[in-house]
Amino acid sequence: MKRVKLNFVITAACLSFSSFGHAEAPSWSGKPFTAVQLEFNEALPKKVAKSRVYMAKAGIRVEGISNPDSPMPKIISVYRFKDDKNMIIDLKRKAYVVIEENPNMQVDEELGGILSRKPCDGFEKSKKTGTETYEKRKVEKWACLHPTDGVVVYQFFDPKMQLVLKENIEGQVIELRNIKAKTPKKSLFEVPKGYKKMSMAEMMTGYVELNPYQGGK
Repeated sequence: MKRVKLNFVITAACLSFSSFGHAEAPSWSGKPFTAVQLEFNEALPKKVAKSRVYMAKAGIRVEGISNPDSPMPKIISVYRFKDDKNMIIDLKRKAYVVIEENPNMQVDEELGGILSRKPCDGFEKSKKTGTETYEKRKVEKWACLHPTDGVVVYQFFDPKMQLVLKENIEGQVIELRNIKAKTPKKSLFEVPKGYKKMSMAEMMTGYVELNPYQGGK
């Protein structure tokens, strides 16, 4: 998916989830599944952020399981295909935030990453370098050249699932493991009833965002 930076926007909140925007049309025709998402640096393989991923025709949901670098490791992120909407859901506070698309999005935020529906999506130069076995699946390995800094991003694409299942950027890895065919409940892609809508600033700081003082007579 496009790097709309929920790791990202929310670097300030220290979350570490995959992004849920898209460089393609908002749809997916693959078979529903669940998986565990791992994020780690190859130099520190024991320091792993874990999340549970649900993907279906309705959208994508990522539930934080653990993250050694985050004070908020269990926030839920949802991307919904039908209305092209990104959301963050906080079960503890019974609140949610809608992530607005940034018209000033940087180049790297337009590039496809994990869960993209085609390899090297948005990259100007790319090359298929071979095939490998990953999670008992035959996947294609692609080298994607970053358009601004020249870094080679390696992506592992499953043509049957129509998804990028793994990405490696100079040793920084994000990958799906324990992939199982399963149809998630539709309710997982909706905001629970009674939840309060917050601004990003309010969710990150815990304080209500006030309108600027306009002055008066």
